[in-house]
Amino acid sequence: MNFIKYFTLLLVIVALIIGQSEAAPRWKGWKKIEKAGKNVFNAAQKALPVVAGYKAVDDDDSKLANQMRIQSVAQRRIQDNLNLYDDHPLCI
Repeated sequence: MNFIKYFTLLLVIVALIIGQSEAAPRWKGWKKIEKAGKNVFNAAQKALPVVAGYKAVDDDDSKLANQMRIQSVAQRRIQDNLNLYDDHPLCI
């Protein structure tokens, strides 16, 4: 008898049956780690625009404060220059 043909057919059938089953996860800790990573990612996506907006507002405030400081310095210099000429006899 030709057992090689039967043996090959049996191997193909066994491979098809075994190959169709899905492997069960051995350790469910990976799912917990994946869920934690997903939660961190989602929280970062929600918080990043808020942080970026705060930084932009903070930068705008610092620019505004710097401009106001420059304006006040310029106004003081102008006032000081005007005060210098108050004592001049030709100034009215």
